[in-house]
Parts: sequence; structure tokens; C-alpha cells
Amino acid sequence: MDVLTTREWSFLIWMSGITGYLLLSPKFVEVQESFRELVKNLLVRQIITILILITIYVLSCIYGLFQASLWGWHQLKVTIIWYISTAVLLIFKLESIKKDFRHFKNLVLDYFKLSVMIGFVVGTYTFNLFIELALMPLLFLISGMLGIAQSKKEYKSLEKILNGVLASIGFLFVAYSIYMVFFDFGKIANKDAIRDFYVPPLLTLTYLPFIFLMMLCITYEKEFLKLQFFISNRWLRIYTKICALLFFNARIVLLERWIASLIFYKPHTISEVNKSIRQIFKMVSIESNPPKINNSEGWSPYTAKDFLVDLGIKTGYYRFVGGNEWYSNSEMIELDEAILPNNISFYVIGNERVAMLLKLILNVNSPESAIIAKNKLLSSARLLFIKATNFQLPNEIEEVIMKGINYSLVVENFSVVLEKQDWPTHLYGGYNINFSISCRHS
Repeated sequence: MDVLTTREWSFLIWMSGITGYLLLSPKFVEVQESFRELVKNLLVRQIITILILITIYVLSCIYGLFQASLWGWHQLKVTIIWYISTAVLLIFKLESIKKDFRHFKNLVLDYFKLSVMIGFVVGTYTFNLFIELALMPLLFLISGMLGIAQSKKEYKSLEKILNGVLASIGFLFVAYSIYMVFFDFGKIANKDAIRDFYVPPLLTLTYLPFIFLMMLCITYEKEFLKLQFFISNRWLRIYTKICALLFFNARIVLLERWIASLIFYKPHTISEVNKSIRQIFKMVSIESNPPKINNSEGWSPYTAKDFLVDLGIKTGYYRFVGGNEWYSNSEMIELDEAILPNNISFYVIGNERVAMLLKLILNVNSPESAIIAKNKLLSSARLLFIKATNFQLPNEIEEVIMKGINYSLVVENFSVVLEKQDWPTHLYGGYNINFSISCRHS
């Protein structure tokens, strides 16, 4: 196949021209300063070391594929593109990969989606260079306008028009490619073209072990740095690191959870470190088979923390926070797009065995959109009350939530409290409303 298609030449010509203008024109001094700062940040020892390791590993994989007759010099172009767009960029996505290990599977499977296959054919059959040069800025302009239109409700009609224009251009690309398939089928039905299609997913597949090892190393390094803040004894830190490697090895999520718990345990002896390890594995065991809790005592924390999952309110692990207190909380979920958005969060509070208090906290940072925020608190309170008590939320509670006033009520064995707290120094007159449910005999 050709070294570069006319579409790729068009992209390089435009990008080179724009980049050169930005870096050389005296009108863009700030851009040039930012670029120099970016290069300076990228040339640090840690990043250079990682790039060298990536390059050595990728070259080893390529050599293996070459020996297996699965890679040839004609695949150099797609390999370089893959190296930049996948191998290097994945290093900066390790946090998102760590949160969802399905990302590993999707990395390979995404290559075999119909849209990717169509993209491969469309990218093979391109227009002549002059047409590609004209189309490139036009597509960037339309895409930019579409991005602006999507961000503002008043441009909804324009958004539909721009989507239609892009869809038409896309149809033109596909139609032209289908036409060319019939007249020049050999361009994609040859050994090198087939290799160009399967080499990127194959390289990704061979690259996954390296990504996993990098994720392990970076996670351990980051977590070990935290130890110096709550374990002052050097030898105890060394012992703690050895225990981490022995007991948690590749289970990095569990490792992070254990290190986070040490902030509250603050171990001073080997026995206290061992106790914290036993505690974390004990919690994992309990989570897999939560004990049943009598309604008169409260709720199982491992059940209660998922009461609002259906509304998209998820809490973290139920954990020790000092004394005899344990709790689990959600992130602050933003409810609007204001500069200071209103937000809501959910807390499960109790001791190691039982949750005794369930609390919703609504922070009203922008009173002008308080109605939307209160409606979210109301829908969350309804679901929480049903899950916690098996009763419907009383009408009087619904009314005071919307009014935002202090109120308390006893329903069977449960106490319900609504409390509004004004913020006297807040710039916009903000406040928070707390809705809590507790067992009266807990």
C-alpha cells in the first residue's frame, strides 16, 4: 500500500501549516510559551523512562510478530500511528482502566466494530489531494460549529442542520468507497491490506500485559509514597511495603483500600499493621456475605449503601474512620450547570456491624435553581425512605422538603429529621438541607 494516503497527506499539510504558524508568528507568544512549557514537562526523567520502556516492549512484540510472519515492513505506517495513538496514550489512561477492567477487553473488541471496519475501507479509498485539502478545513469548521451548537439550547435548530450536513458528507465518503471497492477491489483484497487491518488489534493484545505491569508499578509507587505521612518509623514502613506485596500483589483496588484505611489506624507496631491487614480481608469477607440486621437495630451497611443506586447515587466502601465510627459516602453529585452547581450526597453512618443513620445532604449553592435541587432531594428521600422502612414517605415530609424548613417526625421505629442550615457568609445566600433517617432504639 502507499506510504500515506491523500487524506493523511492533507492532514499533515494542514497540521504542519497551522502548527508552524502558531509557533513562529509573533501574534501567538502565549501559545509558544505554553508549548515550551509542555515540552519541558514531557522531558522529565520519569516520562522519558516510561517511553523508553514502551518502545523496547513494542519493538519486542513487533519482532515476535515479524518472526511469525504476521508483520511486514508495509505495516510500518499503521504501527507508528498505533504507537502514538494507542501505546503512548494508554499510559495516561491508567486511572480509568484501573476503575473498569473491562477497558482491557474493549480495547481489542473495539477494532472489530462495524464502524471501524467501514472506517478502514473509507480510509483506504480517498479522493485526490486537492479535494482532501478542501474537505479537511470544512469538516473541522462544521465540527467546531456543532460543538458550540450542542452546548447551548438556543442553537438546537442549527445543531440539527449541522448534523445533517455531516451525515451527508459521511454518506458521500461511504458511497464513494463502495463504488471504488467494485472497481479497485484489489486495493483491500491483498496481503498487506489485510495485515494493515489486523496488526493494530494484534499489537494492542500483545501490549496489554505491559499496561497491566505499568499500572501495578505506578499504583504501588503512588500508594507507598503515602505511607510516610502516617508511619514515621522507617523499618515499619519497609515491613508494611513487604506485607503489601505479599498479601495484595496484583489486587491493586484492595491495596488502595488498605492504604486508605491506614490513615485512620495509624499503626505504630508490626502487630497493628498485621491487624489492619486482617481487618481489610475481614471486611471483604463480610461484604461477600453480609450479616442480617434486626430492624430495631438499624440496617446492614452493605445493603444500605446501595439504597440509591437506582438514582445513580453510589457510595464507596463502608470503612472505619476512627473511634467506633464507620461510614460510607457518595460523591457530591452536581445537579445543574451553574458556576457553583447545587449538589447532593448520601451518607451511611454507624459502627462496624450496623448502620444507624442514613443521611442525604443537599447543598444549594445557586438558590435560583433551588426547585430542581429540591425535587432531586425529594425523589431521593422517597426512595431512601421506602428502602429503609418499607413505608411510603409521609406527605407532610414531602411538603417540608419543598418548603425547606426544619421538621421531625416519628414513623414506627424510625425518626425522620429535616434540617435546613443557612450559610450567612455565602455570596449568593446558599444553604444546605439535611434529610436523615435513624432507628429510635439504635
